[in-house]
Amino acid sequence: KLYLFVFFILLKINVFSQDFNWAYTINNINATDILVQHSENSNSNFSIIGYSMGKIDMKNQDKNSNGYFIGSYNADASLRWSYSLDIEAPLAVLHFNNDEVLLAALFTGNKDLDPSSGTNNQTSDGYSDLFLIRFNADGSTKWIETFKVESSAFAIDLQLKEISQNRLMMCFGINADANLNGDNNSTHDLKRGIAILQLNNDGKIIKSGSIKFPQANNFLSAFDFNEDKDGNLIICGSFNGEVNFHLKQGSEIQAAGRGVDGFVVKYDSDFNYLWHKTITDFNSIVPSTDLARSVITDADGNILMYGQFTWTTDFDRKNNPGVHILQSDDNTQNPSAFLVKYDASGEIIKLSKIGGDKDKIVNLAAIKMIKSGDDLLLAMSSIHFGTGELNLSTDPNNPQIITNTNCRIIARYNSNFEYQNHYLFEKIYISSLSSQSTDQILFSGTYNHNADIDPGVGNFILKVDTTGPFWQNDLDLFVSRLGEGNSSLNQSKIEKSEMKLYPNPSNYRFYLDESFDEIKILDIKGQILFKGKYEEIDFNTIPCGMFIVEGSRGNQITRNKWIKFNN
Repeated sequence: KLYLFVFFILLKINVFSQDFNWAYTINNINATDILVQHSENSNSNFSIIGYSMGKIDMKNQDKNSNGYFIGSYNADASLRWSYSLDIEAPLAVLHFNNDEVLLAALFTGNKDLDPSSGTNNQTSDGYSDLFLIRFNADGSTKWIETFKVESSAFAIDLQLKEISQNRLMMCFGINADANLNGDNNSTHDLKRGIAILQLNNDGKIIKSGSIKFPQANNFLSAFDFNEDKDGNLIICGSFNGEVNFHLKQGSEIQAAGRGVDGFVVKYDSDFNYLWHKTITDFNSIVPSTDLARSVITDADGNILMYGQFTWTTDFDRKNNPGVHILQSDDNTQNPSAFLVKYDASGEIIKLSKIGGDKDKIVNLAAIKMIKSGDDLLLAMSSIHFGTGELNLSTDPNNPQIITNTNCRIIARYNSNFEYQNHYLFEKIYISSLSSQSTDQILFSGTYNHNADIDPGVGNFILKVDTTGPFWQNDLDLFVSRLGEGNSSLNQSKIEKSEMKLYPNPSNYRFYLDESFDEIKILDIKGQILFKGKYEEIDFNTIPCGMFIVEGSRGNQITRNKWIKFNN
């Protein structure tokens, strides 16, 4: 079965507890399913795009097998509308405040691009062509705009945003030179690299530019972009080889180091080049990987960027070499995360690391950074090595240590990069993150183990649909909403390593190596079968099956699976 869980969790102020409100599933067998992206508007209504290798049921609306889909939902997760998509791939989705939805996608061959009751037959130029489709709030098609690339180029890592009420911005990588048709029959000549398109509200190109790289085997990708208060454009990403950062005529060549470097570049509202910075390793033994994942701006015009780095990395080697340096945990290819703040002219105001240390190494991958009120929300993925410990604090005098570091984390920081609180999840993969207010978080992704999606002291188990020898081939989807309460809280729950219980499996009872204030036994649906002291457990009342045993002591929570079988 494919389970797409969409549910709302309201966390009460001052504790990370929750009241469960709703959930639903989409059913499918032995499928690899991918949630590409979600987009949320200011009313907390949202849309999702994804892929399923089987027939899916989105609130009793059957969808085609082996294909892509789009669904639009109200804030309470009631379905507005959904469609199967007969396309090559969806790239991005944007949910507007008036509940219209914009989809960017690729198609090849002869296709009817309108999934609603209308018809819009298009033929690609023999390769993957880009198109936009805008849906009305009721799911009917408002318009479709195609971009014939007239070459073998295709769009990758596409980012789509509304930068004002009447303007859209699209940024994507292309692997070959391409000509696109724009407004008033204009032609836009795009060079191999990163294409930046400004569009009107009807999807017509107003202006365009390209960050260019001359060698076909080089790597160049834009992971995020944003506008500042003055309408300037800021783009972040990664590259190797040589890159020309001018969008128009002119040359601002930057060569990467031995591996992949991160970058941030700023343009004015007319796409004129202003400045750029690179994130560069300078003492690596093997090629490095530095990724600039997310960029946002504040009310003062400062630029805040989030990503990951390896080895010893210089964050301003071009203008101030050796001044702004960070070192990964063990000064090798194991990545740590960074936060950096630039002023409007590109000078570094603040630079911070998130990670472990040389004796307690953590492999930390940056996923996404977004604004939440005046704060920052960071999604990250952590894997520990041996005795690894993750320190979420950027202040060495106030560490915030996590010992269970095989996990996914959503952490809150203020604009000065000071740690506020975090949520910790095991056995899930976060793909997308949004927040429309300081007390709400919407996040989505995949999982292929039974996973507790409640980050508080309660439990809500996402149950995988495939067990046995083929479970590793199955990925299921989830979308979850959290309500945080007071954003200035410190963490109320600290995850420890797995609880030690034995014998496991057993035919009657289990024993514990340590004492707890409270024990819970839950079935795989998350229903609590017992809650109390260990000595009070009546094992005769526990049926055979698989259970989650949870022990709490102070603000520490530890869990493990327990299997009871017939004698």
